[in-house]
Amino acid sequence: PVLSVPMLADAKDDMAVDPLWQALETLSTLEMVLVVAMVMLERADAAANYNFETIMAEYREFVRDGGSSIEGYSKDVALKAFEHLFDLGLIKWAASDSGRTR
Repeated sequence: PVLSVPMLADAKDDMAVDPLWQALETLSTLEMVLVVAMVMLERADAAANYNFETIMAEYREFVRDGGSSIEGYSKDVALKAFEHLFDLGLIKWAASDSGRTR
């Protein structure tokens, strides 16, 4: 078989790495659980914006009620993980009437 330009372009596209997936692969357990907490909040009310406090409450409920072996981290540690998600571009500011929320 002879390689053509379209075949090479398709092969290149197949090898391209999605930056979002690449970022998700680097997350710590805490960061991943915070993402899960945000997904749970999103499913409960897709129109709502939420902040760190709301996400932290969902995280604590998940750890407490989930019967999981996930360690309960302090608020300060969770905030650092939350900020890292922001730095990675996995979460971003949302406009609100009273300022900015994440």
